[in-house]
Amino acid sequence: MHETTQRLVCRMLFLVVVLLPAATLAALAIYGHRPGRAAPWRNSMSAALGLDVRLDDVTAPRPGLRLFHQLQLLDPETHEVLFAAETVEQWRRNGRVVLVVSGAEVSATHLQQLVAILNDEVLRFRQPGDRPIELVAQSVNVESEAAVVLVTDVRGRVDEAAEGPQARIELRVDGVETKETVQLMLLRQRNDNDISTAIQLHTGGSPLPCRWLTLASPAAAALGDAAHFNGSAWVTLESDGWTGELSGRFSDVDLGMIMGKRFVHELTGTGELVVRRARVESGRLVQAAGTVQASDGVVSRSLLEAAVEHLGCRLSPDIRLPPNSRHEPTSIHSHQEGVIRYDQLAAGFLLNADGVAIHGDASPVVQGALLVDQRGPLLVEPAFQPLSTTAFVRALVPDSNVQVPATRQTDWLIGRLPLPE
Repeated sequence: MHETTQRLVCRMLFLVVVLLPAATLAALAIYGHRPGRAAPWRNSMSAALGLDVRLDDVTAPRPGLRLFHQLQLLDPETHEVLFAAETVEQWRRNGRVVLVVSGAEVSATHLQQLVAILNDEVLRFRQPGDRPIELVAQSVNVESEAAVVLVTDVRGRVDEAAEGPQARIELRVDGVETKETVQLMLLRQRNDNDISTAIQLHTGGSPLPCRWLTLASPAAAALGDAAHFNGSAWVTLESDGWTGELSGRFSDVDLGMIMGKRFVHELTGTGELVVRRARVESGRLVQAAGTVQASDGVVSRSLLEAAVEHLGCRLSPDIRLPPNSRHEPTSIHSHQEGVIRYDQLAAGFLLNADGVAIHGDASPVVQGALLVDQRGPLLVEPAFQPLSTTAFVRALVPDSNVQVPATRQTDWLIGRLPLPE
């Protein structure tokens, strides 16, 4: 095989890692076995991908067919196995290179690293006129610490679009009844000297683990191990950050994990986030609209006090805040000092350059209730809206009295929220 073609096939074998993450595929027949061919391929793959490669053998049962046996790709520093397959079958048909994978496994936590290598080592070197690459798998197991997800009917293709080389895949999630397939596309856009990468995802009615979304944004991991996403998103990765849009439903979101990652306030509970539309430009959220609901959690008194002080929310008179508070409710709803239990959280939100608007929907009786328990409303929406993003930041970050509080938490928030007009 010509050296250029061999390097291409090496890179495309790696493409299976990204497009077919974590797998147990239907076994394929092997027609022959002749040892001693693994070393040259092992060295070529390692050089092409920048990874450590283990490969037991390469056989050619008949002309035009090649089988790679017991293939593993490892991180050269941590030696973690990024991808493993019992066999990879490679052959040509009508000017295309076809790859069929059997017994493949990869952890979902490595998706972001794998997509980066796909973009930098596979699509980057693809040229117009290169053979299209097709990928086929009957089923794939995608593994994470939280669960194993079985996907089926996997079909992938690498070819050329008008903007540049692209990788596309379609699959189904086992156990989800839907006519549509999950669709993922990675496009390397070449516009003169400007190179960018576009990622598009449409779940087709199949909820996907949010950890899979880390291939586009690491922040998705903060939603919790059990969180899932059902909807559509596109992201363009550019030199000055990323731009994209998203709409869909996040289920089983862990509010405690979100707050615990960045802030000292406490807010726990399992909830649902429905995003009608969210847009990010150069890494900054410029627009978002949707609803959030959660139940059976706790909220810290510090967060309630901050909502009253900085957002103008109204507090139930049955809540006693800490002694140093400027507010003076006299009774208590909680079962432990410092936090208050709630039954339901429900709110609509709108965020843009004008500020933040929050509208409570937790009670059919009290209009504007954001939080309720069995006794009634705990917190009611602000009377005057929209709120400034600065007020929103101050509510989330305590003990800040300057115009733009200079702390690690506020730096993170201010860099991601809309700038006022």
